[in-house]
Amino acid sequence: MFLPIKPICEKKDVLRDGTCLIHIQYCYSSEKRTILNSQLSIPPNYWNKKRLCISDNLPASFGNVNHLNSELDRMIRLTQDIVSYATRNKIEDQGAFVKKTFKPDFDISTLNKLDVSAINEGLQKRKSIKIYTYNWITI
Repeated sequence: MFLPIKPICEKKDVLRDGTCLIHIQYCYSSEKRTILNSQLSIPPNYWNKKRLCISDNLPASFGNVNHLNSELDRMIRLTQDIVSYATRNKIEDQGAFVKKTFKPDFDISTLNKLDVSAINEGLQKRKSIKIYTYNWITI
């Protein structure tokens, strides 16, 4: 199954220490997407845009390249599992559900214990909240 999930590392989002966070982007419609924080950070020059992974020449001070890439792959699979769960259980606002559920250390076995009806009800409440504005007239 093809899911529009990919890792991204934007050079424009450089932190004070000179590194960039790697995010996981999930596009759940043609104009809607959610960005998930992987909590992995590297210097932006060591991100391979073609292969969507960390370059092999990353200095050892930032960590083991193979371990970091395997962690990134694990988080992408985790995101795919969360999206598949949301699709199977017909969760209406998949983007909000994925954003709320995803954590880099999330245990996928706890996903089946979630109450789907409570999740859909909570998402419906968020949609139904209306903001009222008043026009004040000064005399």
